[in-house]
Amino acid sequence: MKFPTSSALAKFRAPTVFAILGLLAACAPAPVKQASTTSVTEAPTSQALVQVSPEVAGMDSERLDRVTQAMQAFVD
Repeated sequence: MKFPTSSALAKFRAPTVFAILGLLAACAPAPVKQASTTSVTEAPTSQALVQVSPEVAGMDSERLDRVTQAMQAFVD
């Protein structure tokens, strides 16, 4: 069995190491931006969510009932 020489290993090792480092750098999470100094005000809880009928929101009650029944059938 013939073993590669150290110079042959060096030729193979450098590109492999750079490829691995490149993959690791590509998979690293993006840097997080610092929060701005201005604060965001939230709406009061009573005004955050308003319940309306499906028709007011532009939906059909009968179709929503069919979707609810189909999803319940998947759960059951």
